[in-house]
Amino acid sequence: MLRTVFLRLASLLVLIATLRALIYCDCNDNKGCQQLRCWETYVGQNFYKLVLLDFATQVLLTFFVNFPRMLFAKHFPSRFSQFIGEQEFDLPKNALDVIYSQTLCWLGLYFAPILPAIVAIKLVFIFYLKKFVCLVNSKPSSTVNLASRSKSMFMAILLVAFVVAAAPVALSIGEVPPSRQCGPFRGQDYVWNVVLHAFQTLPLDFRSILFYFGTAGFAVPAFIGLGLALYYYYAVSEANKHMVGVLKNQLMLEGHDKQYLLNRLSALVRQQQHEQSRKQARSVPANDHSSVTDNSNSNAS
Repeated sequence: MLRTVFLRLASLLVLIATLRALIYCDCNDNKGCQQLRCWETYVGQNFYKLVLLDFATQVLLTFFVNFPRMLFAKHFPSRFSQFIGEQEFDLPKNALDVIYSQTLCWLGLYFAPILPAIVAIKLVFIFYLKKFVCLVNSKPSSTVNLASRSKSMFMAILLVAFVVAAAPVALSIGEVPPSRQCGPFRGQDYVWNVVLHAFQTLPLDFRSILFYFGTAGFAVPAFIGLGLALYYYYAVSEANKHMVGVLKNQLMLEGHDKQYLLNRLSALVRQQQHEQSRKQARSVPANDHSSVTDNSNSNAS
C-alpha cells in the first residue's frame, strides 16, 4: 500500500518538477530549453493527457490483460494456470485508482476548468469497470478489510494527496508570473495581485470582517475550539475502543458458557442412551427364558 501510494505521488511530483523547469526556462543560460509562450495551457493539456491515459490504461488492463488471464485459469485448470490467472480483488489498489483520479482533478482544476467534468464522467465509467473487475475477473479477497480502518487509511491518503495537489496550485497563483502573451492574467506580476485588487474594491465593513478572521483574536479561540473538538473525538474513540473490548470479552464468555452447556447436554444424552441400552440388554434374556419355558411346557403336554 505505501509503495503504491509513494509511486503514484512520486510520479506526480516528477511531473510537477518537470513542468516547473519548463516554466522557469531561461534560454540564455540553457540553450537546449524551449521557453513556453502559454505555460498555463501547456500544463492543462498535460493533465488532460494524464486523465485520458489513466482511463485508457485501466480499460486495456481490465479487458486485454486481466480478462484473458481469468479465462485461461477457468478453462485450463492447473497449478500453473491458477498461479498465472487467478486474481483477487485488491480493494486498496482499486481505491487508490480513484484517489489518483481525484488528485489529477485537483491539480488540473486551475489550469483546465473543464477537467472536473471530464473526471466525473470518467469516474462513472470507472465504477462499472471496477464492478466488472470485482464480479468477473476476480475472486473474493482473502484479506479481510475492516471498514473503519480502511476508511481512516483512505482518508489519510486523500489528505496527503490534497496537500500534494494544493501546494503547486498555490505556488502558481502566488509565486509564478503568468504568461505575458495569453491568458486572463497577462500583464500582472502575479495572479495573487488580481485577488488583492478585488479585495480592495470590497466595502469597508466587509473588509474589516475578513481582516478580523486573520487576527489573533479569532485565530486563538478557533485553535482552542478545534483542540477541544479534537480531544472530544479522541476521548469518544477511546471509549468506543474500550466498549468494543468489553463486548468481545462478553462474547467470549457467552461462547464458553454455551460450550459448557452443550457439553453437559451431550453428556446427559449419552448417559440416557447408555441406560436405555442397559435396560434393553436386561430385558432380552428374560424374554428368551420365558420363551424356552413355554416350549418345554408344550412338549410335556
